[in-house]
Amino acid sequence: GAIIVSHAISRPFLSQLLDRRWRLAPDALERSRSAKGGALGYQLVTRTGGFDLAGGRIRVGAIDGIGSEGALYAWFPAQGFLWAGDYIQEVNRPSQYAIEVRAAMRRDGIAPQRVAAQHLPLTPWTTVEQANPER
Repeated sequence: GAIIVSHAISRPFLSQLLDRRWRLAPDALERSRSAKGGALGYQLVTRTGGFDLAGGRIRVGAIDGIGSEGALYAWFPAQGFLWAGDYIQEVNRPSQYAIEVRAAMRRDGIAPQRVAAQHLPLTPWTTVEQANPER
C-alpha cells in the first residue's frame, strides 16, 4: 500500500519500472506481488507543482532546474528543514544542483534554516548560500 510521490515527468519511467516483472532474482516486493496475484498495491501520485502532505506539515515542490529536472524537495516549515534529496552533494564550492535548489527556494518563498540530502549531513542553509552565491 505504498504511496510513491514524484514529479509528473517521471510517471512513464516509474510506471514501467513498477509494472515490470522481476523473474530471475525476485526480491521481497516481487514475491509479495506473486502472492497477491500480480498486484503490487501501490499508488503513484505525480504532480508538476507544489503540494502539501500531512495536513500542511510537509510541502513538496519541484526543483525544476536543467540538471534537476523531475526532482522534488520536501520542506518541513515548522522545523525550518529542507530535504533536498540527492541534489546538494557538496558545500565547499559552487555546484549546479545546489544552485538549482537555491533558486527553487527563492522561487517558492522558502527560507530554510537547515538542509540535508543523501550525500549531505544536516547543514546550516547559510553554508549552502555561501558556497553558491546568487548569479
